[in-house]
Amino acid sequence: MFTPTQLPVRMPHLRDGWQRRVCRGVLRLCGWSLAGEFPDVPRLVLIAAPHSSWWDGVWGLLIKVAIGADVHFMAKQELFRGPLGGLLRRLGGMPIDRGAAI
Repeated sequence: MFTPTQLPVRMPHLRDGWQRRVCRGVLRLCGWSLAGEFPDVPRLVLIAAPHSSWWDGVWGLLIKVAIGADVHFMAKQELFRGPLGGLLRRLGGMPIDRGAAI
């Protein structure tokens, strides 16, 4: 089975719905499996870099929805243009201007 039976209590959750079932089915059909445990913490920073391809983001978003974790992520602002921007925002995305001065 792809998804854990239950996420940790303090981990932010999304409600179950058809989107989660679809994502679980896609991942299962593609041969993905999930191993390990999730930390039981209300906040956590996870850095996923370097990317081997743009597919890393697609798989990551499918997993995020499939497990029902309320995870937010940052991505370059160019990805948030057009219809993809609305979808990424609904999935928890925050656009980042990589050229802005700190």
